[in-house]
Amino acid sequence: MEQEKKNQNGAQELSVGDQIKVRREKLANLQAEGHNPFEITKFVQTTNSREIRENFDAMEGKPVSIAGRMMSKRGMGKVSFCDLQDKEGRIQLYARKDEMDEDDYNRFKKYDIGDIIGVEGEVFRTQRGEMSVRAKHITLLSSGELRKLKITSSVFSSPRLLIIDNPFIGLDAETREQFKGLLDTMSRNLGIQTMLVLNRYEDVPDFITHVVEVKDMLVGEKVTLDAFRRGHTPTPQTCLSDDLRRQIAALPYHNDDYDTKHVVDMSHVFIKYGERTILKDLNWQIANGDRWALCGQNGAGKSTVLSLICADNPQSYACDIT
Repeated sequence: MEQEKKNQNGAQELSVGDQIKVRREKLANLQAEGHNPFEITKFVQTTNSREIRENFDAMEGKPVSIAGRMMSKRGMGKVSFCDLQDKEGRIQLYARKDEMDEDDYNRFKKYDIGDIIGVEGEVFRTQRGEMSVRAKHITLLSSGELRKLKITSSVFSSPRLLIIDNPFIGLDAETREQFKGLLDTMSRNLGIQTMLVLNRYEDVPDFITHVVEVKDMLVGEKVTLDAFRRGHTPTPQTCLSDDLRRQIAALPYHNDDYDTKHVVDMSHVFIKYGERTILKDLNWQIANGDRWALCGQNGAGKSTVLSLICADNPQSYACDIT
């Protein structure tokens, strides 16, 4: 019990960067188990929290599916409660291990506050009288999927104009293309006038017909997409000129510039967040003049290793790193 409290306290004290690293590791584990949230391309939402509250008597015992962000989570053995927030408010979720697939329930126990989930279940009232959804199946959704759900709910309200601010930020390349396809289909087939507010002109989708550029606090003229693209060159992947790159590559590296032969020396490094082990028994030496490429998939632990080298990780001071 004491160790559990320590783990809980440690999780609460994590910095934003450490929390991101933990979630990347959890994502990697989900992907390894064949439950990649970025490949979940469809979740049908049939109701929302306000509709359940206002029509509880009629909906009690009826199957529903609802999606939103998990705002709180509390567990009592084989039973878990959490608050789900959607755009209409909050509703309590009730998850019981013997009423769900065991693997689904175990995955749900690993989800974090702030995760976006889709829940299939039925409306009921707890013994304490709380309006709730009794979960039968819980799916971890990606942020791209949440955006799809939000757009879908907006479409149902038949808007004359749909304005979306930077919809592609934080999405990987594949999800970004899927999301552009969704917007394209919605615009062409449903005839909804769409306005996208974007920071990068490379993100302007092909279905856009006209562009207005805002630059230096001035609003430019409306031009066609083709005209806009002809007037802009693609942003290079690097901002360094060829000459500057050559100068950097030609910088001299001398082994006698340092008082030690090793620039970085890690010995049996162990990093753990809560119950999640990130690095285990890592031994690594970087000698003077070495050039390393740190490679790996998302969630492999690259950011954690770099944070240790730069002493940006609070756990680095408890490890044998010089």
